[in-house]
Amino acid sequence: MPDQPAMNDPQPGDPITTAAVYRQGPSARVIRRTDYDENALLRCTAADCEWTGLAREGNLNYSDDLFDVCCPRCDKMLLIVS
Repeated sequence: MPDQPAMNDPQPGDPITTAAVYRQGPSARVIRRTDYDENALLRCTAADCEWTGLAREGNLNYSDDLFDVCCPRCDKMLLIVS
């Protein structure tokens, strides 16, 4: 499973966010709701976590226009779904 690409891996054409520009290391990937797949693989990029699992196993946090998916172990934000 670790050799598969993860949904939160950076992709060509992804929008450039402030977090991606000013943060060291990978930031949460921004995707559209239509691209979200709860059965897709996610990989935590926190140095001391290394969690890998399905998107549905992550912690979902909802707001008015979007939701984010965070690592269930360390709570690092992995995806922002608009």
